[in-house]
Amino acid sequence: MSDLYWTALNAGNGDKHEKKEIIRKFNPLIKMYTKKLAYDGAETDMIIDLLEIIDKYPFHRDEISESNFLAYVAVSMKNKYIKLSKKHGEILNNEVELTEGVYKDTSINSDPENATIFKLLLKELTVHQRKVIEDLYLNGYSEKELAAKYNVSHQAINKIKWKALQKLKELIS
Repeated sequence: MSDLYWTALNAGNGDKHEKKEIIRKFNPLIKMYTKKLAYDGAETDMIIDLLEIIDKYPFHRDEISESNFLAYVAVSMKNKYIKLSKKHGEILNNEVELTEGVYKDTSINSDPENATIFKLLLKELTVHQRKVIEDLYLNGYSEKELAAKYNVSHQAINKIKWKALQKLKELIS
């Protein structure tokens, strides 16, 4: 058995130094899934999942080999990534529904003071963000319509919208 296998075995038995070493050795895999998840705390979630995977690995079996161990970790990390991706996606979908209901308030157009404040806030956004927010919330376009209008993917419009809303939220608070 290799050093990696013994490091994992000791980490599974609670050795804190070996747990740090496992995290270091699997860091490229953690970083890859963290980048794909793209939310705050994703790296921490992936590290915790890795340590749980190591803790649950059946080291006591006789037919265990390093290749079986690596395959087990790789498949388990992928499954954890899929689970987190679905979970985070559901959270975002719920936030979208709530946010769209809040920002589609027509009082922005009817109250001159609100309109002025809104225009000042929009000036803080990038050109793309401003166009997307104006088209979505003032001109009544859907994300799919904007994707076709700007010849980009629906996901690109959604990403621009979320970054813009996040920036507006920070400016307001």
